[in-house]
Amino acid sequence: MVSGSLLNGQSTGDLWLPRGWWALAVVVVAATGYVCWTTQCARLAAVSWPGRSLGPPLTLCLVAGGLVLAAWFSWWDFFGGTLAHGVGFDTAGLRQGVVNWFPGEGEAHPGAPMVMVWTLVALATTMQIPLVPVAAVVAWAVPFVLWAAGRTGTGRGRAVADRRAAADHASRGGAKPARLVPSLRWAVWPALGGGAVAALGIVGVQASLHALHAAADQRGGPFALGYALWTLAAVVLGSAAAAVVAVLAPGFRLQAALIASGLAALLGLGGAVALVSADGCFPALTVLHDGCGWRPAWRQLEGGHTFRLVVQGVLLLAPVTAMLVTAVAALVRRALHPLRARRARRAPRAAAAGRPSGRARAAATSAFGGFAVAVALATAAVLVIGDAHAQLRTQAQTVTPAYQASLQRVLGMPDLPVPARMRRRQVHAWYRLGGRYLLDRAIAYDDALQTLLTPDMRITPELTARMRPLCVDLQIIGSWEPYYFRVPDPAAQDSWHQFGVTAVSEGRRCAQALDRADLKALISAVTGLTLAAYYATDASVQVKAVIDDPLDSVFTGPPVQPAQPRL
Repeated sequence: MVSGSLLNGQSTGDLWLPRGWWALAVVVVAATGYVCWTTQCARLAAVSWPGRSLGPPLTLCLVAGGLVLAAWFSWWDFFGGTLAHGVGFDTAGLRQGVVNWFPGEGEAHPGAPMVMVWTLVALATTMQIPLVPVAAVVAWAVPFVLWAAGRTGTGRGRAVADRRAAADHASRGGAKPARLVPSLRWAVWPALGGGAVAALGIVGVQASLHALHAAADQRGGPFALGYALWTLAAVVLGSAAAAVVAVLAPGFRLQAALIASGLAALLGLGGAVALVSADGCFPALTVLHDGCGWRPAWRQLEGGHTFRLVVQGVLLLAPVTAMLVTAVAALVRRALHPLRARRARRAPRAAAAGRPSGRARAAATSAFGGFAVAVALATAAVLVIGDAHAQLRTQAQTVTPAYQASLQRVLGMPDLPVPARMRRRQVHAWYRLGGRYLLDRAIAYDDALQTLLTPDMRITPELTARMRPLCVDLQIIGSWEPYYFRVPDPAAQDSWHQFGVTAVSEGRRCAQALDRADLKALISAVTGLTLAAYYATDASVQVKAVIDDPLDSVFTGPPVQPAQPRL
């Protein structure tokens, strides 16, 4: 992957080496983690799977591994290669982007804005990859299934492993060691403790934010975002604590850490949902509300998709945290190995035979874990469906002028001069793909409205029936302006923006005046709509001046209607 990224130019452009060379180190780390995960899953299947054939468990490992790789490739193609190419972020633009993404009154803790900004950058890049949630759950769910489905120590690979270990130890004069797979409780019990740590962490977050005594009108925007991200940090802390305990297992430490971290993250997420939804019921923990009541967390943290950001962050960071904890534990264990070997030589002990847990206890552990896996997969499926739904939107529905301007600020991209030929091609595309339709409709609706105006006009049922649809149509055309592409010509864009703002407000006033039979308000609203039509006409003139060819095919034939935005 590293060689391919260097040779195909995706991450280097016209350079020999990428500007963001450190991004390629991420590739090496990810590949190493994937290989460890794959081999350990295969070993677990060989030792514990009870069937006569290893085909089903190994097929499950390969399918899950393919899903994890697909999610990784999607992220690398979408964002990782861009980082290696040297694309950076502007700090001021990021802060402004956060304000635009999470509008509302309120300020975050003084030390939190930069942490929030870079956390959002890291998580937001994964939110646009639909495969990430399910791949993150599969990373720990598959080891759990293999561990729980097999009758511990009776798998096909057990006999082979025992024979090889016995031969090795016999050659060294040692006794045959126990080769039993550890009990699943090595992974589940730490998860329960990690869930408790996460819940306590969330309580601490709520208590600390309550101590700020934010006014009722200052609990939105960055303040609510900070609440969500600190809650996410508390859940991740619980996952890390569970993984730290799980790596003490006598075997299959990576799988134990993955399972413990995933289950702890799920328990912590459940605790977060309960505590956030009951916000206001505990006076010392009040953050967003003063009165007690059940307010679902996905409603309280709805702005800017904050709740989805927290859920997806919890699912993603659980396996990542487990991998990092296992790697650090392996390095520490390797560093302490000489000391442990000397102690073992001084006081040798016979290897204790492993003893599988009782059937009832093992069944309860497996049932709890199985239920947790089902909940995690269902949660991931909901996120995948939502992300896929967003991915299927057309560019006209998602790449709004506000989004384009925000992205430009975030990436620190200056307004570079555009050659006249390129400007013409850009304006031509805007006009051809729907701009002409919108401008023509705006001018036509205003012309129809002007024919209904008379010096002695009165509001009658007949006038209302004819004029009201025109007011609503102008309002609808004006509402396209924030959702359709910006006009590539600055002068035309200014007029098009003024039309949108004026048509939306005056169209609404026009319909309300007709409903109330208020002639004075109607005349004022119609005057405003006439001004809006002037802006639309000016935008059309500016566009035609840029294209500067009356015989161009873009002016002939019916105009192309743009895709409907999801308003």
